[in-house]
Amino acid sequence: MKTLRYILLITFFSTSIFAEEGNGELDGKVLECLHGKYGVTITHWIFDGMHVSTPLVTRELPLRIQQGNRVQYSTTVDSVHWKTSGVRSVRYTLDRKTLRLKKHYRAKELSVSECQVMALKEFEARYQMLIQH
Repeated sequence: MKTLRYILLITFFSTSIFAEEGNGELDGKVLECLHGKYGVTITHWIFDGMHVSTPLVTRELPLRIQQGNRVQYSTTVDSVHWKTSGVRSVRYTLDRKTLRLKKHYRAKELSVSECQVMALKEFEARYQMLIQH
């Protein structure tokens, strides 16, 4: 009986560790997603310290990229999940293997986006002209 309890405890703790193994792996990264019927709409998500947000360019000088409304994200072995706050909160699910981002409102799937992950420095460099002008 003690052996069975020991095996169950080890299984529980090792499963918890593996389930959270991906936590934080997206920190300092930007998710760039193409969506819409022709893939012309681009959205970005910044991951930082177990939070995700959309980038905003400040209005005051000097112009810089800052994080918008931050919400907490969670990870599983296969996916990353977050939900925007507010009256009409939207749920997002990123498939870690295919990098497809699904957007849901209530039970309805609103869109599926093709995404890529890039370093925050690469994102800032790409949009440096916007920051400078």
